[in-house]
Amino acid sequence: MKVFTHFGRNYPYDPLRNLDFNFSSNPAVNFFYGGGVHRKIDVPEYERDGKIDFESGLPWNLASSAEQEINVLLTCEYPQEWLFESNDGLIHMREREFDRILTIEPTLVENRNRQLGMEKYQYVFLPTSAKRVPTNFHKTNDVFFSGHLLGDRYPLHSQIIQPILEKYQNNSRVVSGEGASGGSGISYDEKLQANAQSKISIVYNHQIVFESTMDRATQISDTISLGEDTTGNHSHGQLKYRTFEAFLSKTVVLCYEDSHNLIADWATPGEHFLYYSSAEELDSKIDHVLNHYDDYQDMIESSHKHALENFTTEAFFNKFLKDLKWE
Repeated sequence: MKVFTHFGRNYPYDPLRNLDFNFSSNPAVNFFYGGGVHRKIDVPEYERDGKIDFESGLPWNLASSAEQEINVLLTCEYPQEWLFESNDGLIHMREREFDRILTIEPTLVENRNRQLGMEKYQYVFLPTSAKRVPTNFHKTNDVFFSGHLLGDRYPLHSQIIQPILEKYQNNSRVVSGEGASGGSGISYDEKLQANAQSKISIVYNHQIVFESTMDRATQISDTISLGEDTTGNHSHGQLKYRTFEAFLSKTVVLCYEDSHNLIADWATPGEHFLYYSSAEELDSKIDHVLNHYDDYQDMIESSHKHALENFTTEAFFNKFLKDLKWE
């Protein structure tokens, strides 16, 4: 399998930068991934082996690939990119030039396949390379959170998550700021290690629809899934890397319950993680976990084992890429 990446416009510590597919062995597949772009952009240049492999009108000269090669794109920015009409040309170009598009929101996958009359899209999880999985799980912090904290712009942050982080600020680790993964200048591996040294991870798997894009979201509601969260704001589902990383970090995972609940497609509530829907419920569950931490060891071990078996790059390749062939 030939792998092509594009990281020119995303932050330095994006988890996608730390994937490893060197073990892969399907010569029929050309696999492309990158990320970090929401708004109108130039057609990206993809890189292979650290060098620019192509620069012109398409994200590789796909027409030059062999007749029996399959061009597969992994994008983690859907459905967010759909909320900007200026991206329509890029989206349609991808649909025209790629044989398969892997993405992280099932409603878009189902609806777009129906609209196109073909199985172009496939719903996938977000993988982590096994060699990146932490090995030191000595707990020095109670609570861990990674991601942008946008204050009043994102009510889930301001009304639910940030008050809890402030309460536990003396014994928590927050990785925020410069990119959701690498704030404060730490590396991706250092972020994972900080997670592994924490007892509890606070996560969520949705993206708020801001007022500036609400009209567009309504226009394309036959393609994406819109819901209302417990703060009264519209959102669409979007799997987040931090949830899968939390499983691999041997923490008790507390996941925000919304109208999408995408993580339930990949893990089991009560066995691998717990839901919260308000600041009060989150605070109560954190308090219970910290005061009965030994009672949660079965959940921690179960979610860790589940993630090692199902959410690594090897598992991703075996599930979505290994058996692809030209038909």
